[in-house]
Amino acid sequence: MENSGLPILRNLDNCFLIDWLTVTFHGVQIWDVKEILGMNDVPWTLNHSFVNGYPLDLNFGHIHVRHGADNPAYYADPKKARTDMGICLDMSGQGCREFESWSSKSWLDLITDIFRCGGVQGARMSVTRLDLAYDDHSGLLNIWQMKRDVEDRNYIGKAKKSMIIWSDDQETDIHGLTLQIGSKKSPVLIRIYDKAAERGYTQEKHWIRLELQLRQDRAQDALKLLYQRESIGMVASGILRNYCMFVTPSSSDSNKARWPIVEYWQRVLEGFEKIRIWRAPGEEYNFSKTENYLIDQYGQVIQTFYKIHGSLEPLLSRSCQVHEHLKPKYRAAIEKEMLRRQLRQNEIESFRKACGFVAPELLDQIQFAELLLPDPDCPWEVNHA
Repeated sequence: MENSGLPILRNLDNCFLIDWLTVTFHGVQIWDVKEILGMNDVPWTLNHSFVNGYPLDLNFGHIHVRHGADNPAYYADPKKARTDMGICLDMSGQGCREFESWSSKSWLDLITDIFRCGGVQGARMSVTRLDLAYDDHSGLLNIWQMKRDVEDRNYIGKAKKSMIIWSDDQETDIHGLTLQIGSKKSPVLIRIYDKAAERGYTQEKHWIRLELQLRQDRAQDALKLLYQRESIGMVASGILRNYCMFVTPSSSDSNKARWPIVEYWQRVLEGFEKIRIWRAPGEEYNFSKTENYLIDQYGQVIQTFYKIHGSLEPLLSRSCQVHEHLKPKYRAAIEKEMLRRQLRQNEIESFRKACGFVAPELLDQIQFAELLLPDPDCPWEVNHA
């Protein structure tokens, strides 16, 4: 695929992601939801909008806390106010990634606090949507073989509908295949598509995404299993075994239910079951994500401030006053960077002594510093032999 202006996909491990989460709370307040998310300190924005019947939307990026439906003041007809809608936490796929980058909590912490309603006495909750996504980078899934099996109906399960969708954008030369098993209105929808093609990556890379879109009772049951410390791989595998099994046709047996599971699907299910614990990216703060977020979301604001004041010092000074005490993950990021710089300086000095360099500017000029830069998480030493 030719599209030289697009990024290159790195080699990654197969992994599970929580890729959508919608929960409705009753008997809690806005600050309780922010506490449940572990995101009290991020810059939330309040918007007036009637999305899904809620007049107010408190959002941070793609994380939305919709509320206000019980307040007659927001309605032209006060009788339209509803006390049964509560507060809705809605996190899209991007919102889930923002949670991982900005929250002080892991997914396990969040799921636990959701079921406990943040410890609020008498509160209750209901899960209305949960998407589990599996990213295959190793070749477990062959989307073209799966396309043929869907066309030939070589699968069994509860789904009565399937769709094969081919997308083609002639302007960007991006095209890809999507398989959909189940109806959008059903409690379980299985979607399989070529994620690498969707992103338009320039190199031939294997990246197939399998999504389980769960709604209502199915979403509630799945999240409850995760709350009970069930493996995310086992939960996804159990759902797939119940709703969709690709099989190999048998000429000697007309009963499709007795046909053997096709080899690639068995490998997928076994691969799922080996994933005992899902990684919680929010547990380790990644500063590069923050830099990207600041540039994407507030880059123009920062530029405007700089052009007006001629310096960012007033902004930094006020920020230090308001946020005097940093959260643990931010302190850890600073400590890690300080360690990295110290190790760099130590190795530069060792190189100078070994090679007889005495002029610091010479070392900087030939750019040896970056070559000697170690990874703090991978200790090593210079061999002067």
